[in-house]
Amino acid sequence: MGRKLTSETLPAAIAQFFNNGTHFRVDILQRFIVRLKEFQQVMEKESNYRFYSTSLLLLYEGDYDPEDNKAVADIDVRMIDFAHTFPKERGQEQDDGYLFGLKNFITMMENISREISK
Repeated sequence: MGRKLTSETLPAAIAQFFNNGTHFRVDILQRFIVRLKEFQQVMEKESNYRFYSTSLLLLYEGDYDPEDNKAVADIDVRMIDFAHTFPKERGQEQDDGYLFGLKNFITMMENISREISK
């Protein structure tokens, strides 16, 4: 399915990831946004490697108690697929290509959160 996604269909597919069958887990989505922004800060300081074709793995597991309006969940974000990771040349700046993609992904997640929350 992933290879058939387009820039138009990707946000809906990601939103579906946060649907537990009864409602959208906006609480979890917002926690991922925070974690991704923390990851962005780390990557902005990365001075040793350039990353090509890596992937982000987003995981969550947990439950939601609608009576208490309380989320109980564990989340994690991992960077995977390091086959095309290379040491930076001396004097090279941060990995703008990777950061461009990461920032776009965060923006898309924020847009999804706003749409679901309406």
